[in-house]
Amino acid sequence: MRNGWFYLTVVIILATGICGGARAQESQTISAVEITGNTVIPEAAIRMEILSAPGKPYDSQTVLEDIARIERLYASRGYTLARIRDAEMLPDRRLRFVIVEGTVETINVIGNRRTRVSAIRDMIEIRPGSVFNENSARRSRERLGDLGIFEQVVLEPLPAETSGKVVLNAKVREGKTLFLTGAVGYGSDVGLAGYMDAADANFLGNAQTVRLQWQRGINVNRRDLENRLEGRSAYQLSFDDPRLLRKRASLGFDLYHKETQFTPVFSSLDLSPRQFQFREGVTVRLGMALSSQSHASLHLRRDRVHFDDLPAGILPALERANARGTVASLALQGVHQTLDSRFNPRKGYHGELRAEFGDRAFGGTFPYAKYAADLRTFIPLGAGALVLRGIVGAASSGTPLSEQYWIGGYDLLRGYDFDEFHGTRMMLASAEYRWSVFPGIQAAVFADGGYAWLARSAVRVSDLRFGGGVGLRFLTPLGPIRLDVAMGRRRAHTYLSLGQGY
Repeated sequence: MRNGWFYLTVVIILATGICGGARAQESQTISAVEITGNTVIPEAAIRMEILSAPGKPYDSQTVLEDIARIERLYASRGYTLARIRDAEMLPDRRLRFVIVEGTVETINVIGNRRTRVSAIRDMIEIRPGSVFNENSARRSRERLGDLGIFEQVVLEPLPAETSGKVVLNAKVREGKTLFLTGAVGYGSDVGLAGYMDAADANFLGNAQTVRLQWQRGINVNRRDLENRLEGRSAYQLSFDDPRLLRKRASLGFDLYHKETQFTPVFSSLDLSPRQFQFREGVTVRLGMALSSQSHASLHLRRDRVHFDDLPAGILPALERANARGTVASLALQGVHQTLDSRFNPRKGYHGELRAEFGDRAFGGTFPYAKYAADLRTFIPLGAGALVLRGIVGAASSGTPLSEQYWIGGYDLLRGYDFDEFHGTRMMLASAEYRWSVFPGIQAAVFADGGYAWLARSAVRVSDLRFGGGVGLRFLTPLGPIRLDVAMGRRRAHTYLSLGQGY
């Protein structure tokens, strides 16, 4: 292996001359032990590891054992290139250990074509002048991989011309970062519906993401007992910068104007309140990586919402009137995941906790609180993967209609109309088995169960709804396309949607 070859090379270069330096008469008594060259591990910690000590007779085998102990100490803390360059008994009977820790002299970026060098270096924890650490290198590789713009990332330390120092080569292979996805659906009673999603995950070479989404749906508006077709559109512009403060912080925002709920799906368009939901506003996100697998974020949101265009008879008039106003909220979210792939995982888990608070003190109309937990587990099974998902949520009784939990449709509770159930409490469980049938094509069988309860309703297990079905996943360069057929309590539903649901 290339990394193994490299480390062996460094060991040979840095270890040359050790045995020659450990020279003394076995009968000499050590007057003092001197340790030099250490910067990242305190001298006291090193002295605790070695056997040689003042007053003890010099023994070459003991010195060799001390060398191995010091190098193991460094390696246990991730400093895998640290070596003892010399272990020498001086004329005054002082035993001196000279440590070379593997200081990074410079960092070279190789293989980037579009990505700026600064964007890559900002994601690398190791800096010139610091000691090479394998744990930092691993985290840096993961952070570069998490950007989603590289197909391969290799951090390769090589011996520098200066003795005891290394050159760190960051080798990358860029993947596709420009995406354009679109789809068109047609129904004999509703006509055409269009969807477009354009994104650049490496905007101007800065590893920033810019995304523009547009959708035009055709709703059947039954007003005054007359059927008529009504076009409703949704727009959203998003921006994310994962390199805030050059370290672990990220910043992003969404700007949107939606005359209908934004969904990358085409199915039968049954009347749903959220088809007529108006939402216009902005969301700002500030994130911080807590570790290589954990992330926390703060979300600030201010929206103008209403359901004024909702046809009569779908919701009580009072509930619709109380849905008009300004939503101003602060949300805290934590995510921990160990997935082996961002887009098509086969093993690992994803856990997410979220708490959201709306208040008039933020300038909003509605005071409310929401709490939710989402856990997904991916288990390799045979030629495919078994995916299990569970979601629970609870909100205060004053939560406005636009912020309540909605389930039903292509993603949450397949086999039912889009957003068929809503309320302030919800529960959902899903199981799906996916396996490859042809290159780039997966088959799936799934079962969902769940419900959402209104604030005034008791939570009863007997209310739960269940659905199941089969589907295909087309893994295209533009992202997965899903085709699902699901059967619920009343009838079968067909969903054509974009993206892997979970």
